[in-house]
Amino acid sequence: MTRAGRLALAVACLAAASANVRADPARPPIDAAKPGGVAPPADAWPVAVVDRPLTLPRGMASASLNSLSVWNPATPVRSYFGPTAAFALHDRVELDAGLPQAICWDRGASGCAGGSAVDQSYLGLGFGIRHRDGLALAAGLTQTLVKASGPAEHATSIWFIGRRTWFHRLALAGIGQLAIGWDHPADPASPGIAQSNQTRFYWTEQIEWQVIERLRLYAYGNPYRPIGAPGDESWATRVGGGATLALGQRWLFAVGCNADNVGPARSWQYTPNATDCRVSATIYHLPW
Repeated sequence: MTRAGRLALAVACLAAASANVRADPARPPIDAAKPGGVAPPADAWPVAVVDRPLTLPRGMASASLNSLSVWNPATPVRSYFGPTAAFALHDRVELDAGLPQAICWDRGASGCAGGSAVDQSYLGLGFGIRHRDGLALAAGLTQTLVKASGPAEHATSIWFIGRRTWFHRLALAGIGQLAIGWDHPADPASPGIAQSNQTRFYWTEQIEWQVIERLRLYAYGNPYRPIGAPGDESWATRVGGGATLALGQRWLFAVGCNADNVGPARSWQYTPNATDCRVSATIYHLPW
């Protein structure tokens, strides 16, 4: 056999041996035995948002800075600024927390009067149920301090999300949420409407279009109601939409607006027919 023939045979044998090692689960690569030495799956955290799991993978964390401006016929225009964060306790368990209204700015119109930096602060736990073959499922529990003073208001939410993605471009999500409010006395200073029934049910249908790998557009409709509300007063419908822009895996920018009710004002709404817009910037810590 010539030298070239022997070299070709050696290369072929080496390639076959390598393939056998990769295919044999009983003989993993040496690095796989080292903590943190395993590379993540290719789809652990893709750039395209519609392909991302609904909870962070193990070892990941995120931090966001959010801005929210609210237009409500009953109160002056006001804007809020605050941080939120999330951390993956496990591949399928995520811890969330936030102070979305840490800073309030009302342009001198007293729109922030009576508010607190911890209003709408929350602590939540999310559980990833499935992320495979274009189907993602998650559920969770969130505790929110709706209003910190005059008197305090609390809510506990149980939620479920299902999202189906087609062709890595188009996604449809359904989100169910039951928010159980803690009964509290009426606050005469509050611009909202005093409610003895604090429990709300929300159902959201959201459509998402991944225009390119980095840019996603979305729109949603969100009917909601108090449990047990009668007749025509039983539903209001929030609608909204927005866009997200991913700068690689580490940065995500988002903008969006929604109207709290596109129909007639309901007597049970806290802030009837308000409109708000949000801007946020999120950075992700990747463990790989």
